[in-house]
Amino acid sequence: MFPTVSSRAEKDCETQKQRQSLHDDAAKTWLKLEAGCGVAREEGRRKLTMHGKNGDDGGGEKSTTARK
Repeated sequence: MFPTVSSRAEKDCETQKQRQSLHDDAAKTWLKLEAGCGVAREEGRRKLTMHGKNGDDGGGEKSTTARK
């Protein structure tokens, strides 16, 4: 016969599983937030560039050299 696991050990195991689940959920949420911030930063940069901030007129670079 296998030895029985005490109710305290079962409870400790269940508590550990809950903690791990919460930790995993928090990690996933953090990654989503971090990714969202990166997207928002990039969108902000694009808008600043489109509106002529940071020394860029948003029209792209124009060549000043003469064509042959």
